[in-house]
Amino acid sequence: MVQNKRKTISKAKQNLKEHIIAIYKTHPYFGYPRMRIALRKKGLSVNHKRIYRLMKELNQCAPVEYRITLAA
Repeated sequence: MVQNKRKTISKAKQNLKEHIIAIYKTHPYFGYPRMRIALRKKGLSVNHKRIYRLMKELNQCAPVEYRITLAA
């Protein structure tokens, strides 16, 4: 019983990873908040912490834009 549940969870996790990779390929500038919105549009309701963790595991993060501030 427990093993079947683990297999189901791992399949769901793998399916979610595949969705994240597919979205990341088309939108590499999406961070985890936008990724959550894109997944919700595909019909997947996922917690933002799980998306953050999976994106970290997959080493897929949005590029950081640095701003230069000038001192007056």
